[in-house]
Amino acid sequence: MDFIGDILKKMSKKDNVIKKVYNISIIKKNWNELFTDKLNIYTEPVEYYPRDKILIISCQDNIVMQEMLFLRKQVIDKINSYFNEVVVKEIKVIRRCTND
Repeated sequence: MDFIGDILKKMSKKDNVIKKVYNISIIKKNWNELFTDKLNIYTEPVEYYPRDKILIISCQDNIVMQEMLFLRKQVIDKINSYFNEVVVKEIKVIRRCTND
């Protein structure tokens, strides 16, 4: 991790605002790496609430939403193992609005 990332990581332990920004940016940055299957194409992490450890994931359609709900536990486990700590306890899915 780079120098700025190390500083943010340390600061995020004390400040929920910094934790929110740090964790969601790391999750977004590594989403494609964490989920190499088609899940990463049709989903996107959009919000994170550090106090409750809730991650909001936007899904392209209802089928993907159902798949994400089915895989919820595995997604949580994968993210938490990436961070080597519990940063996500719950996932909520929303339908992505498109202007097509």
